[in-house]
Amino acid sequence: FALSLDASTFEIGMVTGVLPLGIGIMSIPIGMAIDRFGAKRVFAFGSVLGGIAFFLVSRAASPGWLIAATVLASPAVPMHFLSIQSDFFHYLNTAGKRKAGWIRATQMGGSVALGPLLAAVLIGFLDYSTLYVLVALSFALMLPLGVKVLTGRRDALARRSSSHGKPVLEQLKALLGHREIAETSLIAFATFGASSFYGAFILIIAIERFHLSEAAAAPLILGQGVSYIAALLFLGGALETLG
Repeated sequence: FALSLDASTFEIGMVTGVLPLGIGIMSIPIGMAIDRFGAKRVFAFGSVLGGIAFFLVSRAASPGWLIAATVLASPAVPMHFLSIQSDFFHYLNTAGKRKAGWIRATQMGGSVALGPLLAAVLIGFLDYSTLYVLVALSFALMLPLGVKVLTGRRDALARRSSSHGKPVLEQLKALLGHREIAETSLIAFATFGASSFYGAFILIIAIERFHLSEAAAAPLILGQGVSYIAALLFLGGALETLG
């Protein structure tokens, strides 16, 4: 879409980069909001915001507009996946630690495997604006499902009162002071940066340098996603064994 709006390489990087940057900045405040208001409310607000933001993306007439609309969309994405994760990890003690990667696998299955594959098929029949209207509608359609499945404010307050834990900011300070967690976070930061760079520019390289169509270039993203998901689903046992 950015290419069709004659975006420069810098603007393409901005379009791709502001979403994960916004997710990173917003994740801690959203986690605190879930702790206070419950997963259901945060998910519902994220669904409404995502629907509005991606509809504005569909109306973009310039790279600047596209970047601004993507900035607006950046809080909606973590509102969704953090709400779901908060409930999932609460029940993980009964499900078993081997399944810890399953929630991430399902999320990544949509974002880096099924999504790009579906987009590659639909782009042959629909324009970019119409595709982003469908994305906006998908956020709206998730609203009733999230409200039905996720826990509410009462459950969040009950968990918080029963845990007798320290305030969130104190817990974060203690976590970041833990050497192993700090090292793992640094590794995650570097690897996510590398994978995001690949995802942002591999299609540009394939289309502009090797003259592939969007449909022919899509498997480059799909292959990355499938390997990621396979690791999350099947290497949980190896993680327990290796430590």
